[in-house]
Amino acid sequence: MNKIKKSILDLPTLEEKIFVIVCNIGFVIALASSIITLFEGLGKVATISSFIATFFMLFIVMVYKKFNNERLARLMLCYFLNCIFIPFSFFSCGGIDSGMPLYIIASLFVIMPVLKGKERIVCFFVSLVVNVCAIGISYNGMVGTKAKTLINISFMPKLSLESRILDVIFSVLMVSLFIGFTTITILNAHEHERQEKSLLYERFEEMSKRDALTGTYNRRELYKFEDKIKNSDEIYYISMMDIDFFKAVNDKYGHLVGDKVLIDVTKEMKLVAPEDNDEFVVRYGGEEFVLVFKCSNSGDAFKRIDDLRVRISELRWDEFPELQVTISGGLARYAAGDNLMETLDLVDETLYEAKNAGRNQILME
Repeated sequence: MNKIKKSILDLPTLEEKIFVIVCNIGFVIALASSIITLFEGLGKVATISSFIATFFMLFIVMVYKKFNNERLARLMLCYFLNCIFIPFSFFSCGGIDSGMPLYIIASLFVIMPVLKGKERIVCFFVSLVVNVCAIGISYNGMVGTKAKTLINISFMPKLSLESRILDVIFSVLMVSLFIGFTTITILNAHEHERQEKSLLYERFEEMSKRDALTGTYNRRELYKFEDKIKNSDEIYYISMMDIDFFKAVNDKYGHLVGDKVLIDVTKEMKLVAPEDNDEFVVRYGGEEFVLVFKCSNSGDAFKRIDDLRVRISELRWDEFPELQVTISGGLARYAAGDNLMETLDLVDETLYEAKNAGRNQILME
């Protein structure tokens, strides 16, 4: 049962989920009706038509799976149920004296979630006309009725009062189970799809904040930082860093190695500014990064960034043991009330001072 439920929930669209749900439940109901009809003794016609309906439900599933024609299978299901099987069963199972009117309601209900657009509207009204006509024609077959119609329905059984009551009870039970289970599974499928879309939206939203290569935040998220700490008492420091001579790394070793260098360097940066502590790393440009982190004083802040510089200079890659990269950086204090753009301009200027002073060093404003 769990495997069936999982396979249904794994279907790509809600409409397809609903169609498969209706087919599965419809098959079970048709099979149960066949067995009950046989035991009720309503005649060979009623029994045979019920078993035909059961096999036709399997045929619809085959059209859907084997021929991969979902639209045709949907139309076959709705038109077969409403314009062939239900009207014929209506006569062969006792007409309006039986519980068949309930099956008419259930089959009309199926049209709404299975079809869509104009196909839904056309099928519903065609089916409604067919079934209303069937009810009218069956009038002359009712117990105690002497009315005659042009259509011979002498094969329609005349049910006793006891049989009518039992048939209505069974019909209420089966139709209620069908509508109930169908509605519940449709709602569950809808909720599952809603949750999937919600998770997908969250993933896309998170991806829109991140640099695809390094997993660090992008520049847009940095600009939101100013609003985030507007009323904060925390003291932050902002460092802007640049990998020295990174173009030469790309030119000599190739962009794949350059990407590996960027990834490994940002791993070290994330240790200095962990996200779970409300700190973060931003890829500001190609090989330029911004670190935003908390610190109680300038001396400790400088030490953290300079230690980072040393660790990055000690990074080695097995494939290219001679490869070594260094960083240059600027550092400035930032607190609530400060202007973010002015601070970024300041650390940017300090970064270029560090580069002009020989690189592989951190300078503080």
